[in-house]
Amino acid sequence: IISCLNTIDGKYERNIARAFQLEVISKFKDAEEVRKFMNDHIGNFSIRKAAIKKAMADENFEEAIKLCKAGIKYDKKERPGFVKTWYDWLLKIAQAQNDREKIIEYARFLFIDNFSAEQDYYQILKQEVGQNAWNDFLEDMIKDINAKGNWGDKDLLRQIYIREKWWDRLLSLLKESPSLLNIEIYEEYLAKTYPQELVELYAACLVNYLDWNTGRKHYQTVCRYLRRMKKLGGTEKVNELIEYFKETYPKRRALMEELDGV
Repeated sequence: IISCLNTIDGKYERNIARAFQLEVISKFKDAEEVRKFMNDHIGNFSIRKAAIKKAMADENFEEAIKLCKAGIKYDKKERPGFVKTWYDWLLKIAQAQNDREKIIEYARFLFIDNFSAEQDYYQILKQEVGQNAWNDFLEDMIKDINAKGNWGDKDLLRQIYIREKWWDRLLSLLKESPSLLNIEIYEEYLAKTYPQELVELYAACLVNYLDWNTGRKHYQTVCRYLRRMKKLGGTEKVNELIEYFKETYPKRRALMEELDGV
């Protein structure tokens, strides 16, 4: 089996083959051969992960940390997605050692800069930071998120505001980039406190939507959102919009038919 696996070509395929080789060697060879194979192929993602797991199982935390930090350095340039995995392992090591300072450091980094969470970093932070210091810590974290200016940061802020039930800040965030889809996503959280504001946002977006879109499917989309507005208590605004649309687009027969169904 090992001889066959050694014939595999292609970088990606070879990495998978190395992981299979480790499985075989672990079952049929002694510990020294397993260790040597791991060391020789430690740049392989699966093998580094297996080495970290083994070090953790042996409670050799110093070795596990060394492997993680070497992985961060090794993968930083070409495989940045793997870097998050090594940081997550650093967090697990810190948790195993009950190292509060490192837990906060790694959980904070992973919450702010991670697209594939393995743990609930937010809850970990809240638990470790403590209630008395939490608000100040959170405001500092929000500043750092805003300073990054990445496309995913809005979603990260949305998560924070929802978990803290900061509905006024959630509404302000929505107003920064309103769209029919965004309003619908936020509606679940804001409908009780800010129904009229949602109605107005929907209305503005629908006017813009019909400026740029024609066809029955689009008209059905408009009417679906008009019905959502009615459920929010915006019947009067819906009636105004219907009249506006009928006056503005009298030749769009399909639109007239759909509006009559609202």
